[in-house]
Order: sequence, then structure tokens, then C-alpha cells
Amino acid sequence: DVFGAASRVPEIAIAEGNHCAAVRTLSHKLIWIDFPPDIPFPASLRRGFALFDLRTDPGAKKDVQAEQPEVFAKLRDAFLA
Repeated sequence: DVFGAASRVPEIAIAEGNHCAAVRTLSHKLIWIDFPPDIPFPASLRRGFALFDLRTDPGAKKDVQAEQPEVFAKLRDAFLA
């Protein structure tokens, strides 16, 4: 929970891990996955960006970047910055 311990909730939080990163707001999460081709990873994941609307999909199961291009662009820009 990237916001749980915060005394003031930031507009955007960024987390990084091995071969992945996430940009998170209270309502959305954008993840970026870039596993090297020689490392196996779960079939449910794919390389690249995926956007999740946590208001309607708290389990982050459905990629909505095609349905919410403005949100995707905003979070992608924050990620690239």
C-alpha cells in the first residue's frame, strides 16, 4: 500500500522493482513490465504498459488504456519524466 503510511497523499506515487515499475494515483495504476526475453514470466503478464482503473477493478485485472487514453497519457508522461 503506497499511500497507507503517508501523512499527506501524493498526487502520484512511483514504485520500481526488478524489470517493472508502477505509477499510482488513488484511482489508477499504470504498470510497465520489461522482462528480458530469456527470463520466463507468468502468462497473465505481458511486456509493456498496462493501465488499471482501481475504482472499478481493485484487483487490477483489466487493462483499460484503450478506454482511458487521457489517463494513460498522463501517467505514462509521469513515468517517463
